Amino acid sequence: GGYFRIGSPRQHHTYYNYSSDWDPVADAACFSQNDKGERLVATDNAGPGQICMTSPAAREKVLAKLKQYIASDRQGEKPYPVIYDLSPNDNDAKCVCPACQALAERYGGNYAAPLLDFTNFIAREIRRDYPEVMIRTFAYLYALQPVPGLQLEPNVIIHLAPMGLEFAQARDTLKPLTAPENAATAALLR
Repeated sequence: GGYFRIGSPRQHHTYYNYSSDWDPVADAACFSQNDKGERLVATDNAGPGQICMTSPAAREKVLAKLKQYIASDRQGEKPYPVIYDLSPNDNDAKCVCPACQALAERYGGNYAAPLLDFTNFIAREIRRDYPEVMIRTFAYLYALQPVPGLQLEPNVIIHLAPMGLEFAQARDTLKPLTAPENAATAALLR
């Protein structure tokens, strides 16, 4: 057998947990921007917004909060968690600020690029103090497709999270990946 647990704050959709104490006015540039130019402040793990993944201030705030979570978890029972989730809130409100758009465009319009660049930054920085810690993020909704040419840090884990049949996708979670219904998901995983 084996044992592991995901570190604080929770197992998925954690952007809200990282940003819940940010000031909506003073830290406005840290929140995702919609196509109307509005910054969307999440009120829970479903959103309505996300974190602006190219914001230097957001990156530093998330890194500081992650260090707090790790330190707090190390006051608890052993073994300490080594996997920490850093994944978008449960919505498709990708940030369309000029910096996030430019990064996506550099990779063919793929909005997984800002997410992976953000995750790489956090993973690279946290590895300096905690080389054993792995950062897990979702390949989900607008960030589902791989980003050719964007190399992941060695301590990044991608949690493939395509939507299932409940949303009329051609996929069956009760059949093996080799089943015809799962061809697209198998290709995505490969």
